This record gives sequence, C-alpha cells and structure tokens, in this order.
Amino acid sequence: MKSHRDIKVVVVATGDYGMVLDDIVVPSLKAHHPFLQADDILGLVCKKSPDLAGCTNFAPYKELMFKRQQFYRDMVKKYRGQKLLFIDADVICVNPFIEELSQILDSCEFAMQQNYIAGIWGVNCTDRVVEFFENFVKYLESIPPEERQDGFPQFELGDFIEKYRTNNMLIVKELPEKYGFFTPDMVMYHAINGGKSAQQKMLLLMGAHHYWLKAKISNFEKVFLHDATENGEVIWDGFPDYPNERQDYLVPRSHPTLTWFAAFRHSQQEEVKQAAELPDGTVDWTFADHLKIHHDQLIQTLTMEPVVVYLKASWCDLAHTPRFALTMTMEQFLDYLGYENKEQYDKARSK
Repeated sequence: MKSHRDIKVVVVATGDYGMVLDDIVVPSLKAHHPFLQADDILGLVCKKSPDLAGCTNFAPYKELMFKRQQFYRDMVKKYRGQKLLFIDADVICVNPFIEELSQILDSCEFAMQQNYIAGIWGVNCTDRVVEFFENFVKYLESIPPEERQDGFPQFELGDFIEKYRTNNMLIVKELPEKYGFFTPDMVMYHAINGGKSAQQKMLLLMGAHHYWLKAKISNFEKVFLHDATENGEVIWDGFPDYPNERQDYLVPRSHPTLTWFAAFRHSQQEEVKQAAELPDGTVDWTFADHLKIHHDQLIQTLTMEPVVVYLKASWCDLAHTPRFALTMTMEQFLDYLGYENKEQYDKARSK
C-alpha cells in the first residue's frame, strides 16, 4: 500500500510572508493531512527580504524569483525519484488532496494549477525533471540582470515547460480546477493577485475560506453579498440583485477567484457609504479611496477596532463589485490563527 507521506511540500516565503506560511499555509496543510511530519514540509524562508507582493518589475523581486528556481533545482536533485509539491506562500488547504495528487503524478512529471500556474505545482522528480531544472536555471543564469523582463522568470518558465511538453521531453498535465480556484469542490485556494502585502493576502485567504464554508452549507446557493447577513441583518443593501450569479459562477474552467478590493474601519462604514453612493443610486468606490486602510496597517488597525474587508469576485461585473464584505475583530483574527491573545501572536512574530 502506498504511503500517505510520499509527497513532500516545498514552499518559499520572503519577508512578512513568513507569517502567512506559519499561520495559514502549514497549519491548513496539517489540519487536512495529520500524518504530515516536520520533514514533509520543506520551506525556504527569507525573513529579511522585503515584502515584494506584486512588484514584478522590481529587480530584487526578479532576483528572489531566480533564487526560488535554484532552490527548486536543488530540491528535485535531492529528492530524485520522489514526489514534491511546490506551492506559493499564499495558498490555503481546505480539503485533503495529497493521495489524489500522488496518483495524478504517477502518470506525469508535472501536474500544475490550470493555465500552468506555478503556484501549485506537483513534481515527479524523474531524471528528465532533474535535467529540466538544471537546464532552466542555466538558461536563467545566462540572462543579464538588466535584461530580465517584468515578471521574470514567469514567462521564461512557461516557454521552457511548453518546449519540453510539445517535444515529448516531459509529461505535463493540468490539475483539476479545484486546485487553486474558488470552486465548490475546492481542495486548495491560491490567492492570485490577492493584494499588495502579506497582510492583505492573509486577510484575503481568511475571507475566501470563510465564504467558501458559508457557501458550502447551502450548496453554493446562498453565498453572495446580497444574501449575506450579520447578526440577522443585511450588512449592505446597496448592490443590485444578481439572479444569474450562481450560473455565471459555475461556468466550467472559468477559474473563479476572489481578489482584494479594500478594507475600511468599521467605525467609518457610514462615511464610506456616503462617499461611495451617488445621487442616482449607483456606487463609485473611488470617492472612498481616502478612507481605505493602508495595506501595511491592517493588523495594527485591528488592534484598535474591527475592520471590514471587501473582496471582489472574478465572475462579477463592476455593478456587483465588490461582492463580499467580511467584518473582522482582533479576537476573531487571533482565534482563526489559533492564538489565545495578542501577546502570544506578537511572541510568534518575534521568533
């Protein structure tokens, strides 16, 4: 019988993403795979690196992404003949998946999030895979830093994979949509384009998990904002009904995602509404931009008062954006992450 532990998880986290790794990624993996041991999760954490979320045109970002590929090369060489799962540090696990992923990798060498997104990337470390990474890293080394295009090495990786796939040098498969996207049968959610900071990514992952669980209760019939209630009362009634929303949401391979929209102080919600709502009843959120909480001040604000996190949904048009509004207190934040109090949380941050 195949061991549950035949896949090791590899994740790279930089700067404040270390806290996302420690507080969300690893605990969620272990919650749904209790057999995972410390040596089953291999992390490279660069705590002194700045938070570079979204800075794909920034030279330090490109260098960090290059070092990640070097780390991946080293891992596939070290674990030749075994299976690995490369994930980004903005992923949350909500269902068991490792046994299924292992079976998928029995028939291929790469199994990637749809659209060949490298944020969830199963790898069967065959000799051909080792050769792929050695050649890919050598190719990246040949590109002078000043010639690295924005997004480096994302496009180079895509081209390299396509070359190996089309020339039958590697067997590459796309994973089911439930790996990474906000589907009813989701096993992992990947916060693609989730925000400008680790704090935004963390609250986005928590929000996605919250609304996914809420939707699951009603078989994804009553998840959306005009149905959402807080203490029995509608939290916002300024959005038009969307009778075809479930149909639009469930379109196959539509890759549903939630992305960051904004966060506001709970005490300023009435001010936000007055600023955003126009005389004709429509909403223009740009008039509330001055009230948004800075992306690096979210947790600090939570220590003072509740925060309302607004998320937008990929299946919605502008008239239905944002789609979700989650009110969060510091107590709820700490409870979700498993901390008894703020002092315990601060102590974990200082390690």
